[in-house]
Amino acid sequence: MRGSCTALGVDVFKMVQALLELSGGRHGELAERFREITGRIEVILSRQPEPAGGRFVLDLDEIDRRAVDQVGEKMANLGEVRNRIGLGVPDGFAVTAAASRHFLEATGLQVEINRRLKTLDPEDLEALYATSTGIQRLIGAEALPEDLERELHEHHRR
Repeated sequence: MRGSCTALGVDVFKMVQALLELSGGRHGELAERFREITGRIEVILSRQPEPAGGRFVLDLDEIDRRAVDQVGEKMANLGEVRNRIGLGVPDGFAVTAAASRHFLEATGLQVEINRRLKTLDPEDLEALYATSTGIQRLIGAEALPEDLERELHEHHRR
């Protein structure tokens, strides 16, 4: 969504610039209006819904299809198979969306990720791949926040 809005914004910016040039600058208010609108769009795009539940880790015993927003579809299905149908699924746990959000906010990575995505052309596959690889490296190089690391170790130990 961000990439599409950015691409559209670039096109509209070019149109505003061309109109200003053609009119000898008579419609100067368009540039300011464009900045206002793109600012509002950025605020909307920056909003992220709070993940359901605030826990960082859920044991598989606690997971079923209702936890899909917290743990993803595959883990929710595993929990459903284990807890509702009773098929054999090994013990385990899932790291939640709240943990991911906490990690990105605590490390400040979300700001850098957004910066990189903002200028990305979704049609340029090479750039998409390079940006994705760069973001993966950023995430992999960052240490976990202490509280999240402690909780993961505790669940792993059990």
